[in-house]
Amino acid sequence: MASQIRWKRGDYVRLGRAVADFNRKVEAAEVEGSDLIPLMKNYEALKDQIVSRKELNRIVKYKNTGGYYHEKICL
Repeated sequence: MASQIRWKRGDYVRLGRAVADFNRKVEAAEVEGSDLIPLMKNYEALKDQIVSRKELNRIVKYKNTGGYYHEKICL
């Protein structure tokens, strides 16, 4: 899928931090023994799915609030 977003250095950093934070929360949930544990995210696969700045902002914002976003976006 061709990306229409013009990636800036800060975008790479924001997405990387969001993925790392999300994966850290998933690992913590696994240790606690939670019943509903989402799959961990891959930075490259998620980056390839983002086609607009609006989508990037939505994903980064939602991950930073601790939410688990829709499985279509998750992979």
